[in-house]
Amino acid sequence: VVVLGIVIGLQASQWNQSRIDQREEIKYLVALDADLDDSHALLKGSIDNYDQIRDALIRLAEISDDPARQLPDDNIDQLLWQGLWDLSFVEEHMNVYDDLKSSGRMNLIGDPNLRLGLTELKSMFDRYGKTERDAGQIQNLTIDGYLMDHSDIRRFALYSPNGEGFPQAPANSPPPDSLAFLSAQPTRNRITTK
Repeated sequence: VVVLGIVIGLQASQWNQSRIDQREEIKYLVALDADLDDSHALLKGSIDNYDQIRDALIRLAEISDDPARQLPDDNIDQLLWQGLWDLSFVEEHMNVYDDLKSSGRMNLIGDPNLRLGLTELKSMFDRYGKTERDAGQIQNLTIDGYLMDHSDIRRFALYSPNGEGFPQAPANSPPPDSLAFLSAQPTRNRITTK
């Protein structure tokens, strides 16, 4: 009778723990769904930004091929900023996954295929993010001297959020003519190769 009581007690305890784990899994699945929705929106924003960069480069190429297609300097500056200086970064929002992983609770997610898929998605975001950070760091470390010397980075900073990421131009340097800058062969080469 004592052994039977112990066995029944263990079974009840396991059943109760299973119910608690199922509730936790549902809570985490709902939170993971929200994180993935956020990541999707961030990814869509990054793709839209890459599309704007591409469109700016196409427009710059058209204008540099035919300078008669005059635009006001501020429009050219905005296109130059988007095409030559702007960097887009893919962001992700996987806080719940990070929490599950760091707390050692990934096994709460019962579906092994879902666990594997989440791990692969996080790994992909991490690899892509590292590549983008490396590219941004390379651009910051090797800022093109031609662009620095011949473009008005003070005006470009107007198109950058908070003017961040721009080296300081000498305050007394005269702003260059944007159309002349755009029509110069070295600029056209940069547009073509980007």
